[in-house]
Amino acid sequence: MSSTSLQLNNQIKICVLKSNLEEIGNELIIQNSTIPALDDENECKYRETMGVVQVLRAITTEIELQKEESSKLTAKRRQLQLNCEEMTKSINKALETRNENENQLQQVENEIELKMYDEVEMKKQLEMVNDNLIKITTEEAKQQNVVKVLEKELSSIVPDLPDNILAIL
Repeated sequence: MSSTSLQLNNQIKICVLKSNLEEIGNELIIQNSTIPALDDENECKYRETMGVVQVLRAITTEIELQKEESSKLTAKRRQLQLNCEEMTKSINKALETRNENENQLQQVENEIELKMYDEVEMKKQLEMVNDNLIKITTEEAKQQNVVKVLEKELSSIVPDLPDNILAIL
């Protein structure tokens, strides 16, 4: 049996007892007014009964206060649960955003690293192209000098053929 149903059961018993005691008290008042002299024992029982009625009223009042306090605490607990759920959602969203930002940062860092690598590679290739161009230019100059020398040699060679060789043939 749960504490709530136990409290309810106790409260019902208290109400029944209270009602019975009030009836007894009312009957005693009636008897007191009809019988002028009650003996001491009846007076004592009446006082005991009224004392019990007062105690029961106090207990009933305390039960009601406890129920009210319990309801307030239950409502507060529920509100705190809702707040915790909202905070958990916010934290999870912040973590998700942080993870996304970290991933984006990693991508940017990778892109920068790749561009830096590409730039270094391009500089190396450009240096190789420049070196080859210098070699080719140097070789071209040498070849042009060789061509000039050969042209001079060719122009200095006089053919032993007569000028009218075509006419002879």
